[in-house]
Amino acid sequence: MGNFLRNGILLAVTFCFLPAIFRVECSQSIALPDVERLPDYFNQVSTNNEIPGLTEDQLKQLKFLYQTYSTTKDELTKQRKVLLDQFFAIVQTPLPSRDALIGKQVAINEKEDAVDDAAMLAAYQMRQVLRPDQIDALFLFDFAHEFPNATFSQAQKNDLNTIALLATPDKTNLNQKLNLFEYEREVLLNHVNLDQAAIMKKQDEINQVSGQLATNQLLLRIALRSVLDWQQKNQLFNMHKTNEFSAAGVSGAQDDKVMELHFKREGTADAAHKRLVELDSALMSNFEISPADQKVLVGIQKEIDKVADEARIRETEIVLEIREILTPEQRTKLVQILKNIDKGIVPPFPPEDQSHHHHMH
Repeated sequence: MGNFLRNGILLAVTFCFLPAIFRVECSQSIALPDVERLPDYFNQVSTNNEIPGLTEDQLKQLKFLYQTYSTTKDELTKQRKVLLDQFFAIVQTPLPSRDALIGKQVAINEKEDAVDDAAMLAAYQMRQVLRPDQIDALFLFDFAHEFPNATFSQAQKNDLNTIALLATPDKTNLNQKLNLFEYEREVLLNHVNLDQAAIMKKQDEINQVSGQLATNQLLLRIALRSVLDWQQKNQLFNMHKTNEFSAAGVSGAQDDKVMELHFKREGTADAAHKRLVELDSALMSNFEISPADQKVLVGIQKEIDKVADEARIRETEIVLEIREILTPEQRTKLVQILKNIDKGIVPPFPPEDQSHHHHMH
C-alpha cells in the first residue's frame, strides 16, 4: 500500500517561491508544505481500495468531498492562470514596475491561499469520514511523494519503509514535547506578572526542539537516499546549471552586487524555510490526533500561507533589486535569455575556473 510520510508533508522537490519565468533568477531550493497532497492522497487510497475496512458509504462520502474540492480548485486555478499571464507580461519588460509586479504577486498569492484553504477543509472533512484505526493505518511513509520519478524494487520499498518507521517514535516524542513547551509558554505569557526570563527560557527550549525536528527530518531524507542506486540518484539530482547573468554580460563590481543580493535572498528564504518546517510539523501533529481540531488546523495553514506569501513578495523585491543593478542593454539581454531558458534553451557554461562566481541556483 502507498503509505503516507508521518514526518510531515514537506515535498522533496526544488521549489522557487516565484512563478515559472523567474525560476532561473531564483537561487533558493526550498521544500514547502503542500496541503493539496492530503485530499489527493485520501482520494487515491480510497479509489485504490487501500483503506482497511472502507465501507461503501464511506467511499461515497469521500468521492463527493473530493469532487466538490476539485471543482473549487479548478476554478481558482483558472483565475490564477489569468493572473500569472498578466504577471509574465510585466516580467518580460527590461525593468518591471515594482507596484505593478508586487500587486500582481499579491493577487496570485490570494488565489494560492484560497486553494490551500479549500484543500485543508476537504482534507479535514475527508479525515472525519474515516475511523481512527483507518487513519493510523494510512499515516506512514509514502516514498512515491519523496521520490516522484523513481522506480523501486520490492527490496528497496521494504528498506524505505523500515527507515521511515524507525524515525516515527522519535518524531512523535519531539512533537509531544514541542506541544507541551508551547502550552507552557502560553501560560507564562498570560500570567498577570510576566516573567520575561522564564518566557525566554521556554522559547529557547521550543527553538531547540524545533531545530531537532528539522535536523531529524533532514537526516531521514539523507537516510532514505542511501537506498537509491546510482541511476536513481542521477535521475533525481542531475540538474542543469545555467549562467544567464554571465551570458547577459554581468561582470566585475556588478557581479559582486548580484552575489550579495543572492546571499541576502538565501538568508531570507532560509528563515522562511525554518519557520515552514516548524509549522509543517505542527500541522501534521494536529492532523493525526483524534479528534482533530479544525480551528487549529486552519490557523496553522493560515500561518503557513502568510510565511509563504511574505517569502514570495521578498523574492520578487530582490529580483527587482538585481534587475536595477543591470544596464538597460543587460536587462533586455537577460529577459531574452530567460525566455529562451523557459523554452529549454540554456546559455553556455562559464569557464571552469570562473564558475564559482556564477552559481545562481
